[in-house]
Amino acid sequence: MHLVCDGGGYGQYQVYAYVNPGESGYIYLKTFEGGGNAPIPDEDFAGSYKGETTEYTGWSADPHEQFLYNTPISFPEGGFFSGTYAVRLELWLVPQAGGAERKLFEKYFNVRAVPVV
Repeated sequence: MHLVCDGGGYGQYQVYAYVNPGESGYIYLKTFEGGGNAPIPDEDFAGSYKGETTEYTGWSADPHEQFLYNTPISFPEGGFFSGTYAVRLELWLVPQAGGAERKLFEKYFNVRAVPVV
């Protein structure tokens, strides 16, 4: 998973990941403050980026075959979240066949928050 500054300003990023969930379904991103389990709030989705980052991706029985996941994301400023801070991004799968969601992987990054004007 890679996090790339979008160039549109502080706090705006693109997430890129190559995945093969091994079954059909959709994937989405969960965001947490660095070392903890507190979700990073999003004013539109009440702490969940699920609606904003959902993407149906390919899958294969061959674990070496990978498919691109790409989504924009922005990080808010306010309270604890100002300046630069650590985040943990988790990529989750919701299987099309039903059953429990499962975490595909996670990665830590340092991000710069969107300034409040």
